[in-house]
Amino acid sequence: MTDYISLAYDYIIGTDISSEMIRQAKKRIGDDPNIFFYETDGCTIPIPDNVADVVFSYLVFQHMKTREMVENNFLEAYRVLKPAGIFKVRLRTDKIDSMKSWWAGVEYNEEGIKDLCMKTGFTMIKLEYVKTYAVWVWLRK
Repeated sequence: MTDYISLAYDYIIGTDISSEMIRQAKKRIGDDPNIFFYETDGCTIPIPDNVADVVFSYLVFQHMKTREMVENNFLEAYRVLKPAGIFKVRLRTDKIDSMKSWWAGVEYNEEGIKDLCMKTGFTMIKLEYVKTYAVWVWLRK
């Protein structure tokens, strides 16, 4: 999605915990001087405070195994966003019986999302429920 997002923004940073995914992304994008990819530890975003207009996450948070991990990553998104920056993230809404599956992750209902926002400083803009197991959450710093 990075190459399409780059049509709307002048400067794009993509992150992943997999060096192989970073390698494939760089190969696919080519030499675009406005797109940068960084491998991360899954806990921190390797950019300075208050520099991003938008943080976007699609198929990541619904696979995080603990609420603490989700909260810490929300705090990182908040840190890197400029004032009034937007965080669009997809969260899981259905409960999983076992966290042993690769696709499993903690679930959130609307009250849990509101609590997460309070803990991390975000203001909720809107929720968009997906047909199965997820919700798009739009937040403002």
